[in-house]
Amino acid sequence: MVASGARSDSDDETDNTLLSTANRRAFRRTTMVFGVASLLGDTLMGAIYTARIDYERSDRLDITRKSGCSLGKVFAPSWAILGPAIAARRMGTESAESWAEYEREYLKELRASYRTQRQAWTDLLGRQQVTLCCYCNLKLVGDRCHRLLLADVLTKLGATYAGER
Repeated sequence: MVASGARSDSDDETDNTLLSTANRRAFRRTTMVFGVASLLGDTLMGAIYTARIDYERSDRLDITRKSGCSLGKVFAPSWAILGPAIAARRMGTESAESWAEYEREYLKELRASYRTQRQAWTDLLGRQQVTLCCYCNLKLVGDRCHRLLLADVLTKLGATYAGER
């Protein structure tokens, strides 16, 4: 494991592998890329839930670009990828290919945010429980939602996904 902030050739190799893969299985190597175990020791978070934006309990974290708090916006997709995705969804033109591109770009943004916003990741992963909230209605969009992608990444970093609320 490389010391915090340092990078090795294997880190670059892992980044290239992850950047070239669109599906969630690409995050099986996330621990090597993010290095969270060495950063947090044994303080990895417990349960992660997901919910629509109207969820109101104290463990709520709005991870949207539109209404998220400063911590939540660290995990929100940028307008650069969100705008076209919303437009395609509204026009009914979202496809497997457009979703795969969105997913690739969002995962790339998460890796970049981990490198530049490490304290936010530490804060999130240090929580005992969190509910990731956004506007998507899973009954309509299935698993095409960034809160599910983020939950999947967090499980690869030691958290437990406890389901949709």
